[in-house]
Amino acid sequence: MKVPVEDNLFDLLCPTAMSCAIGNLKLNRRGLERYNYLQRTLLKDGGALNPDFQRAFKSFYRVRRSDGWCEMFFTILDREKHNLAVSFRDVLAEIHCGTKRVEASFASKLVATINANRPVWDRHVLDNMGLKPPHWSRNPSRRLRRCEKLYEGIRTSTSRTIRKSEFEEWRSQFDDEFPQFSHFTDIKKLDLLLWQSRPSEPSGHASGKSSPGAGGVSGAFSR
Repeated sequence: MKVPVEDNLFDLLCPTAMSCAIGNLKLNRRGLERYNYLQRTLLKDGGALNPDFQRAFKSFYRVRRSDGWCEMFFTILDREKHNLAVSFRDVLAEIHCGTKRVEASFASKLVATINANRPVWDRHVLDNMGLKPPHWSRNPSRRLRRCEKLYEGIRTSTSRTIRKSEFEEWRSQFDDEFPQFSHFTDIKKLDLLLWQSRPSEPSGHASGKSSPGAGGVSGAFSR
């Protein structure tokens, strides 16, 4: 299975792509505000069991699952919210055990909500990194293992990238443009830049990923 190589990430965010990413983020500040809200409120006001938190999370990440699925998901998130060592592998396996679905993207979002130093599995990020999700397999255990391997590759690559001197320029550009969000972790800043390094999409475009929230926010920030 192809895994990311951190040196390639610097090629992905050439000046043109970086300008595109910053431009998209500037057009969609409400998405950054919605993410900031989720991170601030997870550990208070009822945490992940708070209906307002759940509505915001489902809107931001475009959760289109049954009530039973959501109850299970938010129960895991609330139970583990203080566990910064929460494991993608364990969350992926628990969601699969409860739903029979291999939910790599949502498992990563749960983990990254608890620990913002963990990357998000997102189709735009994977595309920009030249990666493909594991092929469907009749053997769910095999597919789970493939997802684990790919996620660990993403985690290793992004962790190495933010420790390189070249990343300092990316961080500085992000902080200069969004000083109110300069407290975001370097992993999240990298994730946002990789995610948004694509042309803006028309408003309302359904990407199958998250939306930054209600209120007609541009589809360019749909995750």
